[in-house]
Amino acid sequence: TEKRFMSSMRKSENSSRVVPMSTGRPHVSGIFRGRGFGSDLLIAISAPVVALSGERLGVIEGVRHIFRQREMLVLLYIFLIGIGVFNGVTTWIEEILAPRGFTAEQAGSAGGIMMLGGILGALIIPILSDKTGRRIPYLFACMVAAVPGLVGLAFATSYPMLLASSFLLGVATLSAGPIGFEYGAEVSHPAPESTTQGLLMMGGQLSGAIFIFAMDAVHARTGSMSAFMIFFIVATALNALLATRLREAPATGEE
Repeated sequence: TEKRFMSSMRKSENSSRVVPMSTGRPHVSGIFRGRGFGSDLLIAISAPVVALSGERLGVIEGVRHIFRQREMLVLLYIFLIGIGVFNGVTTWIEEILAPRGFTAEQAGSAGGIMMLGGILGALIIPILSDKTGRRIPYLFACMVAAVPGLVGLAFATSYPMLLASSFLLGVATLSAGPIGFEYGAEVSHPAPESTTQGLLMMGGQLSGAIFIFAMDAVHARTGSMSAFMIFFIVATALNALLATRLREAPATGEE
């Protein structure tokens, strides 16, 4: 009886992957036992991802489809730099500013202003993008605006200029995220949107970890973050140039 029960649970777990792809319809599995992060009894609700042509894409097929899209490769690079730069700057902001005489409290205020600008920008700019049905002009504007924000953060010697630069960098960087995610979902369709967003976030977090450790190593050797900040400025300017090579997804009105 126990063997039959375990066999039934394995079939229920597998059905969440197999049935939607074979039938083309949503499916609610039977009960199965979780693995890896616990052993609770679970059910799975799943649905197939279907292209306009009727083709159904699973996770593996979706990843392959994503990496065949030129726009997705460019967007992935933009996220690698954008999220990596933001993580590196926010992690080491005190060390970036200390050589110019800014205190830890001032560095904390600059970080707070950066986050405030990001929240306000993320509330407003993606809505404008949705209303106009366009992604590329807003992505480009965010990349361009991030450059003077980084320049000010790297070289500003007055506190008001530092706060203004931090606010601008926050607006530019955190506003670009939601627009980039939406653009990625549009150009990678019919790949699962969760797969697209997962790849973009994973790439950005990976580059962020690399930048953070590399910045620490450079700071330990030279006592300065100036070289990395110059690299960030150049890389972000390159991001802006790359954004001009993107094309609007057909769903947004441009072929």
